[in-house]
Amino acid sequence: MIKTEIDPSESIQTAGRTRSEAVENFKAMEPDSNDCLLFTDYEDCRKAYGNISNWCRSNKKSHRPSSSRVKSGWAIWKKTRGKV
Repeated sequence: MIKTEIDPSESIQTAGRTRSEAVENFKAMEPDSNDCLLFTDYEDCRKAYGNISNWCRSNKKSHRPSSSRVKSGWAIWKKTRGKV
């Protein structure tokens, strides 16, 4: 996964639980762009996708994750719901 800089003071914790690094990086991404989270391990990508998807569903966000196999591994993009 590619890391980005995120100020920890921007984190909002609920019920004493911290969000996963993947969710924090997903939140910082621009929707419908070529920015993505890149993973070299399939299981890491799968776990991150699940965490991101659950976060989007529970927070009623207008964005969703989209993943695919790429030459360098597996990638997750931020897509706007309803867009093709």
